[in-house]
Amino acid sequence: MRLVSWNVAHRTSRVTAQLNYLISKFSDVIALQEVTPNYLNAIQPLLFEAGFTHIESSLKDTQGLPVNRSYGALITSKLPIKASSQIVMPWGEKSLSVVLGLDEGEINLTTAYIPPGSTNGWAKIENIEALVAGLPLKRAILCGDFNCPQSELPDGTIVTWGQRIDSAGQVKQKRRLRGGDGHRWDAVERSLFTDLTERGLVDVYRSLHGFGDAYSWVLKRHGNEVRRRFDHAFSDLLVSECVYDHAPRLRGLSDHAALIIDYEGF
Repeated sequence: MRLVSWNVAHRTSRVTAQLNYLISKFSDVIALQEVTPNYLNAIQPLLFEAGFTHIESSLKDTQGLPVNRSYGALITSKLPIKASSQIVMPWGEKSLSVVLGLDEGEINLTTAYIPPGSTNGWAKIENIEALVAGLPLKRAILCGDFNCPQSELPDGTIVTWGQRIDSAGQVKQKRRLRGGDGHRWDAVERSLFTDLTERGLVDVYRSLHGFGDAYSWVLKRHGNEVRRRFDHAFSDLLVSECVYDHAPRLRGLSDHAALIIDYEGF
């Protein structure tokens, strides 16, 4: 089974090119983040025509919400999918859960779009807390854009946005952050990479490729590139490959690379 997880950056004008890219990857299941109501309306008929007849989105109750609450998630599949209990989050549109009904056994699939703390403050942390607490424990996949960590050191050390790197390259804890406890911010972001691992849901990319250089999102600032690995997949299932494909990002289809994961035995 091939799963493609991708933040499409709500680029409605590029929806046809984005879909053509997804089809070219021979996707079985697609999880998209930063999907807006307009984007959803544009891509749904195209997905159906392409054979992705099972389509679910998190954008059912967003009417009247502010703009930052209009970015949600979509899961579409050529494989049968079933309704699933949704994880209770403060901003419910930021995650979507389904059950993939495979002959080899059902899989709990959740995709999430965690908004950046720079523009959403503590809503980021509150939503991560709820997501980690509510995630299924077995035969599970969590994928999406989590807007963290800030950095990863060559030895695998996670640097969260609750920390800072000083001029000497030393990692320092922030005592206060956006009006709250910097230690809590650090612990909650870190829980994606520690608590989930303790529960058996490993960072799929790192489990295969170790702690070499990798990134999924690029910001150009003063002629330089700022690279972050914001897009992840966590799972307890057997994976044969997991790669970041930057081709669609370089074509301007999104500011994120697509994350492509091949699961064995399905």
